[in-house]
Formats: sequence, C-alpha cells, structure tokens
Amino acid sequence: MRLLLGLDGPDLSALARAVVGVFGPGRPPDAKFSVGFADEVPGADWLERFAARQEKGAESAVGWNGDGEPFAFNIGNAIVKAGRDGDWTAESLLEVLEVLPFAVASIGGVHQWTGNGGFADLHYGHGWACAFRGKGHDRLLSGRWLEYGPWRLLTRGDITLVQFHDLAADSETARRQAWPGHELLTAGIGYLSPPPGVARRHLRSRLRGRYDVDTRTLRIVVRGRAVHDAEMRDARLAVLEGSGDPPIAGVAYVFMEEVVARAHLHRLWLHELECWAIVHGREVRLDEDYRPARTPPQWAVALA
Repeated sequence: MRLLLGLDGPDLSALARAVVGVFGPGRPPDAKFSVGFADEVPGADWLERFAARQEKGAESAVGWNGDGEPFAFNIGNAIVKAGRDGDWTAESLLEVLEVLPFAVASIGGVHQWTGNGGFADLHYGHGWACAFRGKGHDRLLSGRWLEYGPWRLLTRGDITLVQFHDLAADSETARRQAWPGHELLTAGIGYLSPPPGVARRHLRSRLRGRYDVDTRTLRIVVRGRAVHDAEMRDARLAVLEGSGDPPIAGVAYVFMEEVVARAHLHRLWLHELECWAIVHGREVRLDEDYRPARTPPQWAVALA
C-alpha cells in the first residue's frame, strides 16, 4: 500500500529534513532533484538546498530510482508531501508521525474513489486517515470534535490520529465508513482554513441576539425553528475570533421549549456553545453538566 502523506508545520525546513530522514534511502537522489522548479545536480549539499526556504511559490522535489518519487516539497504553500510503499497500519503510521515536527497531516486514499472533502491548502484530499499534533489541534472548530466523531481515534503524546475507515475493508465499504468523517473534518465545516485569528466579521451579521455586557455572551432566543450546523459553525467562529466590537466570548442559545433544546443539546455541546431552555418560567442551562457517552462506529470498536 502506498502512503501519501501531506504535512504542514511551524518550521518547514526542519520538517523537510525530518521527512527525508525517515523516508529517504540514505543516498543522494538519482531520479529527480529540483530546487525552485529548476532541475539541478544533487551534489553533496543536496539536503541543505532541498530543505532551504525558497522564494514564495517555489517548489523543491527529490526522488530515487526504484522508489517512485517519494518527496515533493513546496515552501511557498507551506506543505511537505511524501509517498512511500509499505504494509502500513494506523499504528505504524503513528510511529512515523512521532518523529516528524508537523502540525496537521493529511493522508491520501488507498482506493479509487475521491475523498469527501479535505483540509485544502494543497493537502491531500481525505483518504483513510489524518492527524494533528500540538497546536495543530487548534485548527479544529471545537476541542470536543475529535472525541465524538464517526472514526477510530488513536493518540500518542501530543498526536491524535483519526482513522476514517478499516484498511481491510473493500472499496465500497471503506467509502461508506469514511464519508461521514470526511465531511466533518473538511475545511469550512469542522476544520478551520485559514486558522483562527483571521477576521471573519461578516459572520457577525448572520447572528441575531442580545449581547450580555457582563459575560460578553451573545444570547440568541430560539422559537419555532431549528438551529442548523452552519449557524452553529458561525457562532463558534465568532467566539474563536475573539475580537470585534463588542467582542464575543460565548454564544448561548435559549430555547422556549425544553424538548427542542434537548434535541439540539448534543450538537451545541460539540460546538462548545451554551444550550438553555425555559423550564417552569425560568432559564435553565442544560449543557454545563452534559457528559455524553462516546459511541465510535462498530468497525472502529472491532479494531480497538
């Protein structure tokens, strides 16, 4: 099975060196060597030139005969890509990721179908897995997102590996297993591209509510309608942005009917949004003590 690995991180030069150290055959490239889109002779300093920062938009690539073209390095778009054949499993991939200074990793597919979304930013489209390390977790819409998704979760140190489908499954079964998870971790839905901190003031106009100055919370009364995931996403983004006038530190949805509030409770909790209901004439917060059970899909339970 060929591993297709896309990596970004805070220091692309160090990341490129680490990738070559893990995947390289220990000799200068003999199939391909280019720096800044220009083919060159490798030479003794090929690794230094390969890992060096290039002008914006430039790309460096290396390859070895007999090993395909295992590395492509693009500094201008903040991505390192590697490909390597092997008997890969989620556990063996996790061992490799441990020694790579990455933030977010995309892993391409092993079947012919195209993934249902992805991280964008020149990452591979979603395949059988993806991973986050350290501050890479901050690219997620919510810190609760990973624990309750339709996937298998493996952790080691500050690394979280998400496996979207059983590698032993046939193509169609794998597609069905992976599709729901792909959608949730796609850019603009559960994954933030660009990351938090980029101004999204246009979202403020979509949210209508009463601003509580003391708690810096936007309180949105819900009557006779459903709150969909797109609105929850925008509300969560308004909190993550943490700026604006006035700044929003939290968003609270106040439902006029308790039964409707409880129907929304889990999704609001996943987005780290407050869920309130009018119970016997007073506002009662429902999410504060909410502790849902984690229910991974059956195929993931079988692999655990």
